[in-house]
Amino acid sequence: MIVFLDLDGVLVHLQYNPSKRKLIKDFDPECVEILNYLVNYHDAEIVISSCWRRHYPFDDLCNMLELAGVGEVIIDTTGTEDNDLTRGQRILKWLSECDRSEDYLVIDDESAGIIDHIPEEKFIHVSDGWMTNGLRYEHIKPHVRQEWLCPQCQGNLKKKPDTAQGIKHCERCGAGWHILQTSDG
Repeated sequence: MIVFLDLDGVLVHLQYNPSKRKLIKDFDPECVEILNYLVNYHDAEIVISSCWRRHYPFDDLCNMLELAGVGEVIIDTTGTEDNDLTRGQRILKWLSECDRSEDYLVIDDESAGIIDHIPEEKFIHVSDGWMTNGLRYEHIKPHVRQEWLCPQCQGNLKKKPDTAQGIKHCERCGAGWHILQTSDG
């Protein structure tokens, strides 16, 4: 799977970054954790569709995101040419040119230029993400099986049970849950 990723309003937002600077420390670690969960769940790779692709060389973007905690899964950007294309058109062009017709998701806080080209089920709309809290678990829930989210804190449950009794532990809070999501105390 490919995840096309916007940054402003998704990993960077006004509540965490009131200065509006684009620095490594300005990536909200909770948003990064949620992105990592989605990427790990789908064994996905990331293509940067954000306008940051026009301001930073690819290697710098990769370094910034890796330092912020995003794994080494960034493979490309949607390019800096074709400024007359909408974001949705650039995504479709990238998929076609790179011969990557497999499943994909688009994560963005803006819907303009996307909803006319990207099917609704492939679009994770972080509505008003810049003004609120960026990417949250409720945004990704339709795209992951719920038994992989901790009922207590919505953190990531390990995919494989830690015990013979089928207990999965949350990577965030450490709570143990049976596969059927009942607490073990």
